[in-house]
Parts: sequence; C-alpha cells; structure tokens
Amino acid sequence: MEKTIENKEHRQLQLINWFLLCLFAMQPIMDVASYWLTELGQGTAITLVLRTLLFFATAFIGFLVSRNKKIYFILAAVLGIFWIIHYLNCVRIGYSALMIDLNNYFRLIQPIVFVLAFLSIFRFYGTEKLPIKKTFLINYGLILIVIILAVVTGTDPHTYTNTGVGIKGWFYTGNAQSAVLAMIIPVVLYFAYQSGKKLVFLCAGIVCYAHLFFTGTKITYFSIFVFTGGFVLALILLKSKQWFYYVVPVVLAALCIIFYPMSPMNRTNSTHNEFVTQEQEEIDNQFPVLPEKENPQELSPDSDYYNEYYNLYMGIKTYAPMVEKFGLETVLKQTEYTTDMGKLSNARITKNNYNFILFGQQDLLTKMFGMHYNMELCGSQNYDSENDFLGILFLYGYVGFALYLAFTAGFIIYFLYHLFRYFKQVFSMEFVCVMIGLCMALFTAIFTAGMLRRPNASFYMSVLLAYGCYLVWTAKRRKKAE
Repeated sequence: MEKTIENKEHRQLQLINWFLLCLFAMQPIMDVASYWLTELGQGTAITLVLRTLLFFATAFIGFLVSRNKKIYFILAAVLGIFWIIHYLNCVRIGYSALMIDLNNYFRLIQPIVFVLAFLSIFRFYGTEKLPIKKTFLINYGLILIVIILAVVTGTDPHTYTNTGVGIKGWFYTGNAQSAVLAMIIPVVLYFAYQSGKKLVFLCAGIVCYAHLFFTGTKITYFSIFVFTGGFVLALILLKSKQWFYYVVPVVLAALCIIFYPMSPMNRTNSTHNEFVTQEQEEIDNQFPVLPEKENPQELSPDSDYYNEYYNLYMGIKTYAPMVEKFGLETVLKQTEYTTDMGKLSNARITKNNYNFILFGQQDLLTKMFGMHYNMELCGSQNYDSENDFLGILFLYGYVGFALYLAFTAGFIIYFLYHLFRYFKQVFSMEFVCVMIGLCMALFTAIFTAGMLRRPNASFYMSVLLAYGCYLVWTAKRRKKAE
C-alpha cells in the first residue's frame, strides 16, 4: 500500500516537473511566435490563446495542491467584484471597446494569480524536488539561441528599430524583453556560481554581461551594476574568501563602463540628444518671442504669445491631438508653458501629461475605479502611460491602484521583515540574486510599461516572488529546527 502511494506521488512529481519545464520553455517560444505572426500580418490570437491556456492550467494545478484553497476564492472574489464595478462605471461613461479593456485587465491580474499558484506549487513540492535550475537555464538558453539565429541570419529587428541599434532577437516587445533579461540573468549567474566551477562562472559572466550590454536599453545596462553591487556585497557579508568571484563581476562591470562610449545605449542617447538640440534650435529661431522662464497666468486668444504657443504645440505630432481635445490653455498649464524640446519630445512625459489632464477631468466614481482603455487613444496617438503604476492609477482608479500597491508593498515588507528577523537563515547568495531580479522588476514597472501589463515579463516576476517566499519559508523552518 505504502509503495503504491509512493509510486503515485513519484508520478505526480514527474508530471509537475515536465509541466514546469514546458511552461518555462514556452515563454520565449511564444514571444518568438508573436513576433513572426505580427511580421506576417497575422495577429497574435494564437499565442494569446496559448498563454491563456497555460495560465489557467498553472492556476488549476496551484489550486489542487494548495493547503489553503480559501485564498483562491477570496482572490477571485476581489478581482471579480472590482472588475464588475469598473465595468459598470465604464458603461456609464461610455464603453467603446469592451474586449480591449477586458484583455488589458486580464493581463494585469495574471501576475497576481501566477504568484499564488507558484507559491502553492513550491510549498507543496519544494524547490529541491522541482526543476527550478533547469527551467531557468533552458529558458535563457532558448533566448540565446533565438538571438544568435536572428543575428546570423541578418533578421534581428534591433532593440530600437528606427535607428537599428541594440540586439533584441525575434522577440515581440523590446521593453518587456529587457525586463526579462534583467530578472533572469541574476538567477542564471547564481546557478553558475553555485556550480563551484570557476570556468563555468567566468563564461556565464562574459555571456550574460555582454548580453545586457549589447541589448542597449537603460534597464539592461544599469542592471549590470545593480547585480555587480549586490553580488559583491553578498560575498562580503557571507565572508567569502574566494577572490575569483569578486574579481570577475567587478572586471566585467568595469569593462562595461570603459566601453560605454561604444555601447548601443550611448548611441541611442547621443542620437536622441542630437535630435533634441536640433529641434530646440529650430524652435528658438522660429518662436523667439516666447518667454523662457516666466509662465503667463492667463493665455487668451488675444495674448501676444497665443499664436506662437499654438503653432509650436500643433507642430508636435504627440501634442497636436491633445491641443485639439483639451484646448491650448489646458495643455500649457499641464506642461507649465515649456518650450523645452527635451521635455516635449519625451514620450513618457507626454503620455503622463495627457493622462493627468484626462484623469483630472473625470468625476469621482471614475477616479475611484478608473477609465476604459480606449480613452488612452486620441487622434492617431496612444497615450497609455509608460509607467506601470501610473497606468494602473489612470485605468483602474484610486481603488485599483491601492489594491495593486498593497500587493507590491506586501511582498516588500514580507521580505524585509524576515530578512532582518532571520538574517542568518534567510541571507544567502541564492536569496540575494532572486532579490536583485525582483528589484529590476520593480525598476522596470516604475520607469517603463514593460512589466505588470506584459504577461511575457510579469510571468518571471511571479516566479521570482514565489521563489523568494519559498526561500524564506525554508529559512524559518531551519530556525525552528534549531
């Protein structure tokens, strides 16, 4: 009887191992499929359906093995009730695209459900029995293969398509892919360190640092130094005397600084700065009468500056729809009457200006539960915020923002509390590398829209959150055993 039960449990463990391996391997494969489907003009419905099926399969497995199934029902109730209220309010103010709004909401709640599912799976089986190491290494290996194929065949679309700068591979979204790399590479390097083989760590370090360097985004470039600082600090606190592991990341990071003038990120910044300088010179020559510092309190059509400001803002394709929608005076008050092309050409600032104006014009109920996604569209422009948290505030109101903030802050408090209380048990190189990945996820959510509403990126964030929690659980068990 006992042998039968053991065989059954062994088969279940094998099945869950194969499921996790397939789940991880499918992430870059689905990204590549989405890229080529878009290139061929076919749309991404196939990969969307596949992602949805994998999502529900993971949630179902998590529910089955969960020791506290009530939390699944509570979460479903909270998410469902919020959506109903949000939906009813959007109907009240005028829905124009229900399915687009529903899809956006579904993408937003995926990481929350994934975290819960992975927490249940990790706690039930234990990461020691699950192929965590294999999943990350296979995943990153597939990413490298895709990039090599794209570069060798000359079909790499580049991180910045317009300028042909940066290496991206056949992946659908540049910002999301940058977030993926910044999250998983610290864990990949941890596994190289864990192997105890210096040659493996050196080769992995060279490949990973070069990958981050040549991707060309600020997220990937600065993640080099976040990882280096965190890794070296962990070695110091762990009192490691293996100087090789200090030297390799420090030297690689130093090389990234030395060769910064040749980096894709510097080329992108230089191109943008040259554009801004040129545009600023044209504006200064074309509109010399505009005040440089003082801001007019009132700007009527009879004002000396009105036509100058009007021609300036209508000449900028991202501001022209805003002027037509809100009026010149409203837009100028939001931009503080700026003529600085560094600000006016900044997509993130522009989109936030649009959203702050639009959100400020809504009634209390809409401010509480958010606007619908089509309200982000104006003219030929999409003003969806390039900041995940602000995007949540605008689209899901104060209530939605508070709920997501509680979700995020809850994990931050949880990790910090247990790190200080069980420092000796919790603090390890494995924990540090997982936390570095999560820090990069947080930075990406704050400075881009490439995390919380991008399932291909938020998936890894969910895994790392559950992974970190499991490390804390095991540390607490060791503490109690002492």
